[in-house]
Amino acid sequence: SEIINTRVGNNPNSIRFNEMLDTEEAYTEDFKNITSEMGRLRRNNITPSDSLFEKFNNLVSNDNHYTPEARQLKENIDNLVLQIQNEWVDTLGTIKSPVALFMFARNMMFAAPSAERTLEVFSREFADTLTDHPYHKYLSALANARTAVPGNKYPDFTAPDLNGNMLTLSELIN
Repeated sequence: SEIINTRVGNNPNSIRFNEMLDTEEAYTEDFKNITSEMGRLRRNNITPSDSLFEKFNNLVSNDNHYTPEARQLKENIDNLVLQIQNEWVDTLGTIKSPVALFMFARNMMFAAPSAERTLEVFSREFADTLTDHPYHKYLSALANARTAVPGNKYPDFTAPDLNGNMLTLSELIN
């Protein structure tokens, strides 16, 4: 992450984007008006309306709270981060060790933008390496689950339903 911070932080796109954020130049007038209104209401101990929250969420969820210039800068930064992460994943693919498996698994757990590349490199470089290791089994299950093909194994997991009851996928399928 230090490499990413250095390469991205010193990038002209990042420098300009941060300047725009600092001066609020990155934000659209609609977004500034909505956040100003929400702040005013909260200062007066009034809960903003659902429609105001909905407008806010609609803008933010699609990056429409940014001006076109800021959106382009952010896209350039995101692409640079992905490029750096993919380079890192490719390098890890050359290190056939439990540490590399751990780093691949960690990358998947945090849903990094390079997740697809991680599974590609894992499948190519680790197919017959450290196959009994728990991380290999975890990553194999994820790689197999990328496409729903009859006969492929699925990653079994347990998670709470909407009522807080714990459900296990394999129990639901049986």
